[in-house]
Amino acid sequence: MYRDFTQIRYGLSCSIVYWAIYFFTKKRYFAFAFSFVLAFLLHNTALIIIILLPLCYFFKNRYVYLIAPFVCLIGLFINPFPILLSLGGVPEHMQIYFNEEGGGGMVVSVIGMAIMMIYAVFYTKVKSENFDFDMYYRLLAVGVSLNLLFIQASIFQRFSYLFFQFCVLFLPNMLAELQKMKDKYYFVLLHFLFNCFFVYYGIKLIAPTLIRPYF
Repeated sequence: MYRDFTQIRYGLSCSIVYWAIYFFTKKRYFAFAFSFVLAFLLHNTALIIIILLPLCYFFKNRYVYLIAPFVCLIGLFINPFPILLSLGGVPEHMQIYFNEEGGGGMVVSVIGMAIMMIYAVFYTKVKSENFDFDMYYRLLAVGVSLNLLFIQASIFQRFSYLFFQFCVLFLPNMLAELQKMKDKYYFVLLHFLFNCFFVYYGIKLIAPTLIRPYF
């Protein structure tokens, strides 16, 4: 039961980080700081936002972010987790996760790269005064890159999903802007296909083996 409670804390922390970034893009810095502290108190995964958010804010070359996932493909062949352990870069108790078998999946990276490619091609058409597309694109790129770099270490998938969640705002807003173009019906179809995939994938995630009653 403690294990499942940890996942609930993590999920709640991620959802608060989701709002913290929204406040940050709207320059509501007090609300951002309050939300971040609350998220961190729930689960320490939120700390990575303070480490990587300045990078996403100040470094804005979209093509570097597009190339980064390909560089991080090295994670398919080399697991950086034991390297971090040897350097003392992660707490010693996390050694237990290194001893566990299994890693992350490729779905986050494949879907994330598809979304990034669409934005990279049509970014001049995707503009809005109410939504910071560039910032959310960079956050998504960080999630995709981390997922590939640490794909052999399941514990680090927490960081991948923390950043990947921003595509929940990024993708529909991007497609909504693209559907204003002359060839809008292609993007309506693309939107429909994305939705079909997410519904299918969501249904596949409902595995009876994950539903356990407590006695």
